[in-house]
Amino acid sequence: MLCENYFTYEIRANQSGGSPHCHSCSLPNQIENPVENLVHILSECAAYDDIRNRILPEFSLLCQQSTSNINFADIYLDKSKLCQFILEPSSLNLSHRIGQNDPLLHKFFALSPDFCYAVHNSRMKILKKEDK
Repeated sequence: MLCENYFTYEIRANQSGGSPHCHSCSLPNQIENPVENLVHILSECAAYDDIRNRILPEFSLLCQQSTSNINFADIYLDKSKLCQFILEPSSLNLSHRIGQNDPLLHKFFALSPDFCYAVHNSRMKILKKEDK
């Protein structure tokens, strides 16, 4: 996911046509689901709310404990920044990031793959049900 080579419906639509819309979520009063890209999958898709509700508080707690003085609520408000923070919390692209010398950086790097793995597994289960 960090390399942005995760095969989403947006990538599939760009490469070979078809719908770029998310097959995992359904939003009420909406004709079409949002475009499924990495930001949508990790930060927005309602299908993975339970995973975000379980793991994002851990990111928030680590931010509070870190020496980098990060307010996770600020990151959470911008879904694109949230996605980037989940994938690479020390990214130089972020205005609020975990410093390279922060003693808790390794804990962020341990939490990120857990989050991505949980979302990926959930997505695969949803998509397998759809194929039946």
